Amino acid sequence: MAAASQLYLNGGAGSDTFIINSSSAPLALVGAAGDDTFIINGNSGPLTATGDAGNDTFTVNGNSGNATLSGGDDTTRSLSTAAAAAVC
Repeated sequence: MAAASQLYLNGGAGSDTFIINSSSAPLALVGAAGDDTFIINGNSGPLTATGDAGNDTFTVNGNSGNATLSGGDDTTRSLSTAAAAAVC
């Protein structure tokens, strides 16, 4: 099976939850407006997670790729010590 060139997930408006337990593909996660939760446990490719307006929560554990996290005004970000530097 060929590796994915990019995994793109769009939850649309409303409260969305994304849980990634292991991925080597570049990830693009879009929660759009609403209270979105992003939990990344083990990712080695580039990660972009966008929550937009709402109370968004980002938890990144074990990410070795570059991470870009963006959410609304009430955003919580938690990066483990194993996570790569993030642009927030």
